[in-house]
Amino acid sequence: MGTQSAGVLMGGISRRAYAKRRGCTEKAIRDRITDGTLADAVLPDGTIDAGKADRLLAEKVTAGKRTGSDLNEARRRKLAAGVALLQDDVRALVDSVVRVDDAGRYIRQNSLEIALRLFRIADDCAGKVAGKEASAAAAILDEAVRAALTDLSGGPTVDFDDDPDSDSENAPYFEANKSRPRGAALDDLTAVQLAALKADLEAHRLETKRALNNGKLVEIERICGELAARCSIVRNRMLGLHVKVAPHFLSADKSEAKTLLEIEISEGVEEMACTWVTKADLTAGRASDRRQFFKRDQKTKKAKAA
Repeated sequence: MGTQSAGVLMGGISRRAYAKRRGCTEKAIRDRITDGTLADAVLPDGTIDAGKADRLLAEKVTAGKRTGSDLNEARRRKLAAGVALLQDDVRALVDSVVRVDDAGRYIRQNSLEIALRLFRIADDCAGKVAGKEASAAAAILDEAVRAALTDLSGGPTVDFDDDPDSDSENAPYFEANKSRPRGAALDDLTAVQLAALKADLEAHRLETKRALNNGKLVEIERICGELAARCSIVRNRMLGLHVKVAPHFLSADKSEAKTLLEIEISEGVEEMACTWVTKADLTAGRASDRRQFFKRDQKTKKAKAA
Protein backbone atom coordinates (compact mmCIF):
# COMPACT_ATOMS: atom_id res chain seq x y z
CA MET A 1 0.00 0.00 0.00
CA GLY A 2 2.85 2.32 0.89
CA THR A 3 4.59 1.49 -2.37
CA GLN A 4 1.47 2.27 -4.40
CA SER A 5 1.04 5.60 -2.64
CA ALA A 6 4.64 6.51 -3.36
CA GLY A 7 4.12 5.71 -7.04
CA VAL A 8 1.14 7.98 -7.23
CA LEU A 9 3.06 10.74 -5.55
CA MET A 10 6.01 10.24 -7.87
CA GLY A 11 3.75 10.28 -10.97
CA GLY A 12 1.39 12.89 -12.36
CA ILE A 13 -2.21 13.73 -11.73
CA SER A 14 -5.16 13.43 -14.01
CA ARG A 15 -6.32 16.31 -16.16
CA ARG A 16 -9.55 16.49 -14.20
CA ALA A 17 -7.63 16.69 -10.94
CA TYR A 18 -5.33 19.39 -12.27
CA ALA A 19 -8.29 21.37 -13.61
CA LYS A 20 -9.91 21.19 -10.18
CA ARG A 21 -6.65 22.30 -8.60
CA ARG A 22 -6.45 25.28 -10.96
CA GLY A 23 -10.10 26.14 -10.56
CA CYS A 24 -10.94 25.76 -14.23
CA THR A 25 -12.64 23.23 -16.49
CA GLU A 26 -10.97 20.10 -17.78
CA LYS A 27 -11.58 21.40 -21.32
CA ALA A 28 -9.45 24.45 -20.55
CA ILE A 29 -6.58 22.17 -19.55
CA ARG A 30 -7.03 20.08 -22.71
CA ASP A 31 -6.96 23.25 -24.81
CA ARG A 32 -3.70 24.36 -23.17
CA ILE A 33 -2.22 20.96 -23.95
CA THR A 34 -3.42 21.19 -27.55
CA ASP A 35 -2.02 24.68 -28.12
CA GLY A 36 1.32 23.56 -26.68
CA THR A 37 1.27 25.57 -23.48
CA LEU A 38 1.17 22.48 -21.24
CA ALA A 39 2.51 19.93 -23.72
CA ASP A 40 5.83 19.58 -21.87
CA ALA A 41 3.99 18.91 -18.60
CA VAL A 42 2.23 15.79 -19.94
CA LEU A 43 3.90 12.63 -18.74
CA PRO A 44 4.23 9.41 -20.83
CA ASP A 45 1.25 7.90 -19.07
CA GLY A 46 -0.94 10.85 -20.02
CA THR A 47 -1.05 12.38 -16.58
CA ILE A 48 0.15 15.88 -15.81
CA ASP A 49 3.20 16.96 -13.86
CA ALA A 50 1.38 19.56 -11.74
CA GLY A 51 4.50 21.46 -10.67
CA LYS A 52 5.82 21.80 -14.21
CA ALA A 53 2.37 22.72 -15.52
CA ASP A 54 2.17 25.50 -12.93
CA ARG A 55 5.53 26.86 -14.06
CA LEU A 56 4.56 26.74 -17.75
CA LEU A 57 1.32 28.58 -17.12
CA ALA A 58 3.14 31.21 -15.03
CA GLU A 59 5.66 31.77 -17.83
CA LYS A 60 2.81 32.18 -20.33
CA VAL A 61 1.13 34.82 -18.20
CA THR A 62 4.40 36.69 -17.62
CA ALA A 63 5.20 36.65 -21.33
CA GLY A 64 1.78 38.09 -22.08
CA LYS A 65 2.33 40.89 -19.60
CA ARG A 66 5.75 41.59 -21.04
CA THR A 67 4.30 41.81 -24.55
CA GLY A 68 1.68 44.27 -23.34
CA SER A 69 4.33 46.31 -21.53
CA ASP A 70 6.50 46.47 -24.66
CA LEU A 71 3.51 47.62 -26.70
CA ASN A 72 2.68 50.36 -24.21
CA GLU A 73 6.28 51.56 -24.22
CA ALA A 74 6.28 51.67 -28.01
CA ARG A 75 3.11 53.75 -27.94
CA ARG A 76 4.63 56.05 -25.32
CA ARG A 77 7.75 56.59 -27.42
CA LYS A 78 5.63 57.35 -30.47
CA LEU A 79 3.67 59.90 -28.44
CA ALA A 80 6.92 61.44 -27.17
CA ALA A 81 8.19 61.81 -30.74
CA GLY A 82 4.95 63.52 -31.73
CA VAL A 83 5.17 65.88 -28.77
CA ALA A 84 8.77 66.78 -29.68
CA LEU A 85 7.66 67.73 -33.19
CA LEU A 86 4.74 69.70 -31.80
CA GLN A 87 7.10 71.56 -29.46
CA ASP A 88 9.24 72.58 -32.43
CA ASP A 89 6.16 73.68 -34.35
CA VAL A 90 4.82 75.80 -31.48
CA ARG A 91 8.21 77.30 -30.73
CA ALA A 92 8.71 78.25 -34.39
CA LEU A 93 5.24 79.82 -34.49
CA VAL A 94 5.76 81.82 -31.31
CA ASP A 95 9.21 82.96 -32.43
CA SER A 96 7.75 84.21 -35.71
CA VAL A 97 5.19 86.61 -34.22
CA VAL A 98 5.21 89.68 -32.00
CA ARG A 99 2.62 91.77 -30.21
CA VAL A 100 1.42 94.62 -32.39
CA ASP A 101 2.34 97.21 -29.76
CA ASP A 102 5.89 95.88 -29.59
CA ALA A 103 6.14 95.96 -33.38
CA GLY A 104 4.98 99.58 -33.40
CA ARG A 105 7.52 100.54 -30.76
CA TYR A 106 10.30 98.86 -32.76
CA ILE A 107 9.34 100.49 -36.05
CA ARG A 108 8.93 103.93 -34.53
CA GLN A 109 12.24 103.79 -32.69
CA ASN A 110 14.26 102.62 -35.67
CA SER A 111 12.53 104.90 -38.17
CA LEU A 112 13.32 107.93 -36.01
CA GLU A 113 16.94 106.82 -35.63
CA ILE A 114 17.27 106.46 -39.41
CA ALA A 115 15.74 109.90 -39.97
CA LEU A 116 18.04 111.46 -37.37
CA ARG A 117 21.12 109.99 -39.05
CA LEU A 118 20.07 111.23 -42.47
CA PHE A 119 19.37 114.74 -41.20
CA ARG A 120 22.95 114.84 -39.97
CA ILE A 121 23.91 115.12 -43.62
CA ALA A 122 22.34 118.58 -43.68
CA ASP A 123 24.04 119.53 -40.42
CA ASP A 124 27.46 118.30 -41.55
CA CYS A 125 27.41 119.39 -45.20
CA ALA A 126 25.60 122.74 -45.29
CA GLY A 127 28.77 124.73 -44.65
CA LYS A 128 30.78 122.57 -47.05
CA VAL A 129 28.49 122.92 -50.06
CA ALA A 130 27.40 126.57 -49.64
CA GLY A 131 28.80 128.63 -52.52
CA LYS A 132 30.20 125.55 -54.29
CA GLU A 133 29.92 124.68 -57.96
CA ALA A 134 27.46 121.91 -58.72
CA SER A 135 30.13 119.27 -59.37
CA ALA A 136 32.01 120.00 -56.14
CA ALA A 137 28.81 120.13 -54.07
CA ALA A 138 27.60 116.89 -55.67
CA ALA A 139 30.81 115.07 -54.75
CA ILE A 140 30.60 116.26 -51.15
CA LEU A 141 26.96 115.21 -50.81
CA ASP A 142 27.42 111.87 -52.53
CA GLU A 143 30.23 110.97 -50.12
CA ALA A 144 28.19 112.08 -47.10
CA VAL A 145 25.11 110.13 -48.20
CA ARG A 146 27.09 106.95 -48.79
CA ALA A 147 28.75 107.31 -45.40
CA ALA A 148 25.32 107.64 -43.76
CA LEU A 149 23.97 104.62 -45.61
CA THR A 150 27.02 102.63 -44.57
CA ASP A 151 26.36 103.57 -40.95
CA LEU A 152 22.80 102.35 -41.32
CA SER A 153 23.58 99.27 -43.41
CA GLY A 154 24.04 97.07 -40.36
CA GLY A 155 20.30 97.40 -39.81
CA PRO A 156 18.43 97.67 -36.54
CA THR A 157 18.56 94.85 -34.06
CA VAL A 158 15.22 93.14 -33.72
CA ASP A 159 14.34 93.02 -30.04
CA PHE A 160 10.57 92.97 -29.99
CA ASP A 161 10.01 91.26 -26.69
CA ASP A 162 12.19 92.47 -23.86
CA ASP A 163 9.67 91.26 -21.28
CA PRO A 164 7.00 88.94 -22.65
CA ASP A 165 5.35 88.67 -19.25
CA SER A 166 4.99 92.41 -18.68
CA ASP A 167 1.52 92.37 -20.21
CA SER A 168 -0.52 89.75 -18.39
CA GLU A 169 -3.30 89.92 -20.97
CA ASN A 170 -1.00 88.87 -23.78
CA ALA A 171 1.35 86.66 -21.78
CA PRO A 172 -0.48 83.37 -22.65
CA TYR A 173 0.50 83.79 -26.29
CA PHE A 174 4.14 83.43 -25.30
CA GLU A 175 3.88 80.66 -22.70
CA ALA A 176 4.83 78.07 -25.31
CA ASN A 177 8.17 79.81 -25.72
CA LYS A 178 9.18 79.06 -22.15
CA SER A 179 11.38 76.13 -21.22
CA ARG A 180 9.66 72.80 -21.74
CA PRO A 181 10.95 69.20 -21.68
CA ARG A 182 12.83 68.33 -24.85
CA GLY A 183 14.77 65.37 -26.14
CA ALA A 184 15.84 63.04 -23.35
CA ALA A 185 13.59 64.88 -20.87
CA LEU A 186 10.53 63.65 -22.76
CA ASP A 187 11.66 60.07 -22.16
CA ASP A 188 11.17 60.66 -18.45
CA LEU A 189 7.49 61.53 -18.87
CA THR A 190 4.70 58.99 -18.65
CA ALA A 191 2.13 58.58 -21.38
CA VAL A 192 -0.38 60.52 -19.29
CA GLN A 193 2.09 63.39 -18.79
CA LEU A 194 2.93 63.41 -22.49
CA ALA A 195 -0.75 63.55 -23.41
CA ALA A 196 -1.23 66.50 -21.04
CA LEU A 197 1.77 68.30 -22.52
CA LYS A 198 0.48 67.66 -26.03
CA ALA A 199 -2.91 69.15 -25.15
CA ASP A 200 -1.17 72.15 -23.58
CA LEU A 201 0.96 72.77 -26.65
CA GLU A 202 -1.99 72.42 -29.01
CA ALA A 203 -3.88 74.97 -26.92
CA HIS A 204 -0.96 77.41 -27.12
CA ARG A 205 -0.73 76.96 -30.87
CA LEU A 206 -4.44 77.56 -31.32
CA GLU A 207 -4.40 80.63 -29.07
CA THR A 208 -1.38 82.10 -30.85
CA LYS A 209 -3.00 81.62 -34.27
CA ARG A 210 -6.22 83.15 -32.98
CA ALA A 211 -4.31 86.19 -31.69
CA LEU A 212 -2.59 86.49 -35.07
CA ASN A 213 -5.91 86.40 -36.88
CA ASN A 214 -7.59 88.99 -34.65
CA GLY A 215 -4.72 91.45 -34.91
CA LYS A 216 -3.20 91.19 -31.45
CA LEU A 217 -0.10 89.61 -32.93
CA VAL A 218 1.69 90.23 -36.21
CA GLU A 219 4.30 88.24 -38.12
CA ILE A 220 7.84 89.52 -37.61
CA GLU A 221 8.75 88.69 -41.21
CA ARG A 222 5.92 90.90 -42.45
CA ILE A 223 6.88 93.83 -40.20
CA CYS A 224 10.54 93.63 -41.14
CA GLY A 225 9.67 93.24 -44.81
CA GLU A 226 7.49 96.34 -44.83
CA LEU A 227 10.14 98.38 -43.01
CA ALA A 228 12.83 97.15 -45.40
CA ALA A 229 10.71 98.16 -48.38
CA ARG A 230 10.26 101.69 -47.01
CA CYS A 231 13.96 101.95 -46.21
CA SER A 232 14.79 100.90 -49.77
CA ILE A 233 12.71 103.78 -51.13
CA VAL A 234 14.47 106.21 -48.79
CA ARG A 235 17.86 104.85 -49.79
CA ASN A 236 17.19 105.36 -53.49
CA ARG A 237 16.00 108.90 -52.89
CA MET A 238 19.06 109.71 -50.81
CA LEU A 239 21.41 108.33 -53.46
CA GLY A 240 19.89 110.84 -55.87
CA LEU A 241 20.11 113.73 -53.41
CA HIS A 242 23.33 115.22 -54.80
CA VAL A 243 21.98 115.26 -58.34
CA LYS A 244 18.81 117.10 -57.37
CA VAL A 245 20.16 119.81 -55.06
CA ALA A 246 23.81 120.35 -56.05
CA PRO A 247 22.98 122.93 -58.77
CA HIS A 248 21.36 125.24 -56.19
CA PHE A 249 24.28 125.84 -53.82
CA LEU A 250 26.43 128.23 -55.83
CA SER A 251 24.59 131.36 -54.63
CA ALA A 252 23.41 129.90 -51.30
CA ASP A 253 24.86 130.66 -47.90
CA LYS A 254 25.20 128.04 -45.15
CA SER A 255 21.72 128.66 -43.74
CA GLU A 256 20.08 128.45 -47.15
CA ALA A 257 22.08 125.34 -48.04
CA LYS A 258 20.97 123.65 -44.85
CA THR A 259 17.35 124.55 -45.51
CA LEU A 260 17.53 123.11 -49.03
CA LEU A 261 19.09 119.90 -47.74
CA GLU A 262 16.56 119.53 -44.93
CA ILE A 263 13.66 119.99 -47.35
CA GLU A 264 14.93 117.28 -49.67
CA ILE A 265 15.90 114.92 -46.86
CA SER A 266 12.47 115.47 -45.28
CA GLU A 267 10.82 114.31 -48.47
CA GLY A 268 12.93 111.16 -48.32
CA VAL A 269 12.44 110.24 -44.67
CA GLU A 270 8.71 110.89 -44.91
CA GLU A 271 8.57 107.70 -47.00
CA MET A 272 8.98 105.79 -43.74
CA ALA A 273 5.73 107.20 -42.32
CA CYS A 274 3.24 104.53 -41.29
CA THR A 275 0.71 103.71 -38.58
CA TRP A 276 3.25 104.06 -35.78
CA VAL A 277 5.31 107.04 -36.92
CA THR A 278 3.99 110.14 -38.71
CA LYS A 279 5.69 112.43 -41.19
CA ALA A 280 5.77 115.13 -38.53
CA ASP A 281 7.52 112.72 -36.15
CA LEU A 282 10.12 111.91 -38.76
CA THR A 283 10.90 115.49 -39.79
CA ALA A 284 10.86 116.71 -36.16
CA GLY A 285 10.46 120.38 -36.96
CA ARG A 286 12.94 120.40 -39.82
CA ALA A 287 12.14 122.53 -42.87
CA SER A 288 9.47 120.70 -44.83
CA ASP A 289 7.67 123.36 -46.85
CA ARG A 290 8.51 122.45 -50.44
CA ARG A 291 7.54 125.94 -51.58
CA GLN A 292 10.80 127.21 -50.09
CA PHE A 293 12.73 124.86 -52.35
CA PHE A 294 10.77 125.83 -55.43
CA LYS A 295 11.14 129.52 -54.68
CA ARG A 296 14.87 129.01 -54.41
CA ASP A 297 14.86 126.98 -57.60
CA GLN A 298 12.96 129.69 -59.47
CA LYS A 299 15.31 132.38 -58.13
CA THR A 300 18.29 130.43 -59.44
CA LYS A 301 16.74 129.99 -62.86
CA LYS A 302 15.96 133.70 -63.10
CA ALA A 303 19.55 134.56 -62.14
CA LYS A 304 20.89 132.31 -64.90
CA ALA A 305 18.45 133.80 -67.43
CA ALA A 306 19.60 137.34 -66.56
